Amino acid sequence: MKSKIQAVISNRGASIDAIKQTLEYINSALINLSDLKRFEDWLIEQEIVDDITKKELQNNDIEKFVERLSFEKKYWENIQIRFARQTLNIGVVGRMGQGKSTFLQSISALTDEHIPAKSGQACTSTQSVIYHTESKEFAKVYYYNEKDFINEVLYPYYSNLDNIKGLGKSNLPSSLSEFEKTSFKPLGDIQGLSSKKEGWYNNLLKLHSNIADYKNLISSDFEEINISKIKEFVQYTYNEKNDDIASYRYVAVKKIEIFTKFPDNNVFQLGLIDIPGLGDTRLGDEERMIRALGEDVDIILFIRKPDKDRNQWQDVDTNLYDIASSVLREKLSLDTWSFMLINNRHGSIEDCNLLKKTISLKGRIKTIDCLIANCKSPEESKQALETIITYLVTSISELDAVFIKNCRKLLYLTE
Repeated sequence: MKSKIQAVISNRGASIDAIKQTLEYINSALINLSDLKRFEDWLIEQEIVDDITKKELQNNDIEKFVERLSFEKKYWENIQIRFARQTLNIGVVGRMGQGKSTFLQSISALTDEHIPAKSGQACTSTQSVIYHTESKEFAKVYYYNEKDFINEVLYPYYSNLDNIKGLGKSNLPSSLSEFEKTSFKPLGDIQGLSSKKEGWYNNLLKLHSNIADYKNLISSDFEEINISKIKEFVQYTYNEKNDDIASYRYVAVKKIEIFTKFPDNNVFQLGLIDIPGLGDTRLGDEERMIRALGEDVDIILFIRKPDKDRNQWQDVDTNLYDIASSVLREKLSLDTWSFMLINNRHGSIEDCNLLKKTISLKGRIKTIDCLIANCKSPEESKQALETIITYLVTSISELDAVFIKNCRKLLYLTE
């Protein structure tokens, strides 16, 4: 398996030339549009055209084209990074409490001290990428810079709470210092909020009141830490006395990379990405998940655990699938780069088989295969992973070709 993964990564590098060619095309178009815009402005300033022509020049869509192509340039630069990556990455996705962290523990031999999996205890809050290493074990913690923290962490609260005076997009702080100096009304003084928005506003208040926990970490780059320290950066724990979060240091962390020795070294050059579970009142998780799936993930593993009381596919399942499906949209169909794993955690194979049998009844949930395994079992988790890796190494070249073809097709259809 190791040699197959190495071969796939090596062959993947051949696609870089096509990607560079596309970027050259975009850069050339941006230069030409810039020159055209300057000539247009010169014509208008010199007043050598009649009023009708002047009006038509002022109403053209050059700036719209530039904006669209600038977006495409950034997108293709991310594609270039994706194809230059020296690992194949599996994104593990699921709602809170379904078995994601347990599965990752079984594969990597990490524990609750690194990846929290115990019900009712600490919760994973940060995207973690776990790699196998034959050398020393360590972790890299990547922090938000100030701009990204404001746009990715604070912006979702300000934009979704725009009915509260002092919030809304126009009031988004330009710096962390400005946010710290902002005065917010107590939750009890805000009237007419839905329970969901009350939760959002309460989270914003806590981000503000606990800023001392994390502000000195913002704008740092990254630091290397011992894996025994991971817990402080990837999860939040609650005080037993007041049921509040004990420390907000995790808020400053954008992602963490963990290098540890897996029991099975066949996972060489493979990355396992723990996507934080959806389901609490934090805003921005959905956007962060979409970005991670679009930029860092080659194949998705959904994990779902049977429910004793309502053992059926629910709207929350299809909603999660739809979010993931929106990532690549017309570029790659999700049923060609995703698996479903039903977590047989409590040994009820009948419940698992029922979910597997009825997965197609929901209509929208379509994956390559629906697997059943006990995520607590290293052996069963390993077997499930081997099925996914086998598909990945045999199909990734074809998937990459379709992906690039559709990306270029959409670019050329830009109007």
